Amino acid sequence: MVSLYFTILIIFIAKDLFGLKPDDILDYIYKLLPDCIKEKNNRLETSATIAEQRNKSLGAILAMMCMVDGSFDKAEQKTVLNYLRKHFEREQMNVVVAELNHWRNKSYTALNNNFETHIQSIIRGQNSQGILAFTELMFDVANATDGILPEEWDLLQRIMQKAGLSEEDQSYLKSKYEPCFRQKKEKQQPTQPKPGRYLDRCYRELGLKSTASQDDIRKAYHKLAKKYHPDTVQDPALKEIMSEKFKRITNSYEHLNNKNKASI
Repeated sequence: MVSLYFTILIIFIAKDLFGLKPDDILDYIYKLLPDCIKEKNNRLETSATIAEQRNKSLGAILAMMCMVDGSFDKAEQKTVLNYLRKHFEREQMNVVVAELNHWRNKSYTALNNNFETHIQSIIRGQNSQGILAFTELMFDVANATDGILPEEWDLLQRIMQKAGLSEEDQSYLKSKYEPCFRQKKEKQQPTQPKPGRYLDRCYRELGLKSTASQDDIRKAYHKLAKKYHPDTVQDPALKEIMSEKFKRITNSYEHLNNKNKASI
């Protein structure tokens, strides 16, 4: 449309310089309009196609994450569906779920063959915060069944590398989820919640160990709060993710801060 406005301006200037008639100017403008409308529609169609492909690719990578350990567990499915319901419009969610269901009973190898293509489709046009939010979802899916198995960790590393996640963000995610790593798949007996579990989770949320000083806690909070602030992304779905993450970071910081103040 900018080109149309510029053309109209030139035409009116030409009218004064070369004595063009108003009717001639209008006829020319009417001829331009269909091309401008077609160009705008093409851009909208291209944008819609990119969004649909991104949703399909997300469904495929989610299927890989669920299938890499040899089974598609209900806990993993619940994590995925809860995420989609919370952050996606129904139409978007339907595309992702359809693609997920398409792959769940098929070969993992077939999925893996297009791994890089799917990753590139997902991160296309995303900033570093958006890529981090997507990667953390994959960690949550892997951790949905009481821990992250070696094969899941291998896939997570591939995702982080192919998505171009910074070394700093990779280090943060590894530090946060390291207590969840498991050596092998085995049926675990239900355990009673351990005292201080929430406190440990607060430290992990900030990417810290329980020996961190008050100054370390403050620095980690300000760094992560800046990284995960909802205003850093434009995509509505990602903005919701960032808002939730920002809230968890803030709650963790406040809990640790109040604990340390009480011990003084």
